[in-house]
Amino acid sequence: MSAAHPHHAAGQNGWERFLAGHGSEGTPPPATALSPADADRVAAYRDALLQALAQRDRQALAQAQARLAQAAWRARPLAAPPLRRALRELAWRAAGLGVALRVPLG
Repeated sequence: MSAAHPHHAAGQNGWERFLAGHGSEGTPPPATALSPADADRVAAYRDALLQALAQRDRQALAQAQARLAQAAWRARPLAAPPLRRALRELAWRAAGLGVALRVPLG
């Protein structure tokens, strides 16, 4: 996901940095890069999660999490390993976001 993202690390809260990949030290980079189409696909899921989080919309967050989980599950046998890994990592990061809406952000 080499494309520039509209969020800058300085203006993000902890969860947004974590989802965007800033602050995930210790996580090794993928062995191979995502294709541009796959990177856009993962970025769309990430952006939906970030938007729901920014709006503090639990229903939108649950829907975004469900779409991501379905995509990660469907990608298992057919997708390229970098896409499967990116979807799986984003799904794990998204799993704790419901808790983030119950505590003050910032």
